Amino acid sequence: MSLKALFLNCTSKKSPEVSKTRAPIDKVAGLMGALNVECGVVRVVYLKECLIIINI
Repeated sequence: MSLKALFLNCTSKKSPEVSKTRAPIDKVAGLMGALNVECGVVRVVYLKECLIIINI
């Protein structure tokens, strides 16, 4: 069984601006990646009034 993680980057900045929350996410994702955990990131600012199902 492989482990997967999905990080929700709840930022008010739009791309391509770098959010302040992305640096900690990248650090934790890097640590988890070293443990063979597949990681993904979604910027929640783009999810307005819709449901998105993500399969990593």
